[in-house]
Amino acid sequence: MTTKDHQELLGIFFFVQAALQAFGGILVVLIYGGMGIFALTNTRRHDDQLFGGILIGVAVFAALIVAVFAFIDFMAGWRLTKGKSGGRTWGIVASIISLLGFPLGT
Repeated sequence: MTTKDHQELLGIFFFVQAALQAFGGILVVLIYGGMGIFALTNTRRHDDQLFGGILIGVAVFAALIVAVFAFIDFMAGWRLTKGKSGGRTWGIVASIISLLGFPLGT
C-alpha cells in the first residue's frame, strides 16, 4: 500500500467514527430530551418540572459536545481522503480527542 492508500483508509475510519459518535449523540439527545419533556409536561410539582428542565439542558449540552467531536473526526476524514493540506494535523487532533473515549474511542 502506498501512503495515499493509507491516508484514504484512515480517512474512512475517521468517517466511521464520526458517524458512530453522531448516532450515539442523537440517541443521548432523544433519551434525555424525551425524559425532560415528559417531566415538564406530565408533572405538577415544581421540583419535577425543574428536573425536566435540567434534563433538557443536559441534552442540549451533550448535543453540542458530540457535534464538535463528530465534526473534528469528519473534517479529519474528509481532508485525509481528499489529500488536502492539514489533513494530517486534523487526524492528529482527532486521534488525541479519541483518547478521551478510552477504551472504546481508541
